[in-house]
Amino acid sequence: ERLAAVLDQFSTPEGSGEAAVRARGARSAPTLAAVDTSALLSTVGGDQELLSHLCSMFLESLPDMQQRLRSAVDNGHLQEVIAAAHALRGVISNFHARPSVEALMTLERTATEGDLETLAAGHAHACSEVERAAAALREAVTAIA
Repeated sequence: ERLAAVLDQFSTPEGSGEAAVRARGARSAPTLAAVDTSALLSTVGGDQELLSHLCSMFLESLPDMQQRLRSAVDNGHLQEVIAAAHALRGVISNFHARPSVEALMTLERTATEGDLETLAAGHAHACSEVERAAAALREAVTAIA
């Protein structure tokens, strides 16, 4: 029950009333769920221990994936941006993080089109969405422990 409550914080759009604003604190309301709770729990057959293990493995590998992408963007290596964004998109899609997947897909497309002018902004957006999903997964691991 605690896991579901934690994941629901990140998987449902938050309300706009005063109570919702207090509950959110300083966070801005997401327009789309960071992760799809129902799909995520269904993927692991409701096995919270397995979910915790998978989330932990992903979170452990995330900094290296982010660094690979950041380095490619910083150096303007478009083929590496495409490869790094694609790899991260493939992994994070397993966690039903649709906004992250969409932002990474857009970043891939930007690099494919050779649009260096918007590459940094696309990277920043993708990083923001990935961090939002990672926060939801960190909370899930904490709730399970």
